Amino acid sequence: MSGLKSNRDLWKKIIPVAFHVDYCDHFGWRDRFAKPEFTSRQQRYAAAWGGDSLYTPGFVVNGKEWRDWFGGNVTPTSSAKVGVLRVSFSKRRKTQCQFCSGDNTTRGFSVECRIAGE
Repeated sequence: MSGLKSNRDLWKKIIPVAFHVDYCDHFGWRDRFAKPEFTSRQQRYAAAWGGDSLYTPGFVVNGKEWRDWFGGNVTPTSSAKVGVLRVSFSKRRKTQCQFCSGDNTTRGFSVECRIAGE
């Protein structure tokens, strides 16, 4: 993901998100950011894609694995209208989020915030 730092579409068309999985813990590869619910997400992807093994894809774009990233290819885009997510933070550690969809549909979402190092 560090390669996206210089991408002009970062935060406009591309919002990178990492979901650390825990299914490698039994190999001794413990990841302090891993969560069982992220592993469940990977299991759902594997089932949806008809895969017979569980692995971590490099990138998932719009619910589909994108394998062309290694060739420097441009990320796939969608013609769907996008929404706007606004997040504000106050000095009292209060976080307020507002999402306005581009197509006026209602979608559920949750936001989890952490201060680095905690």
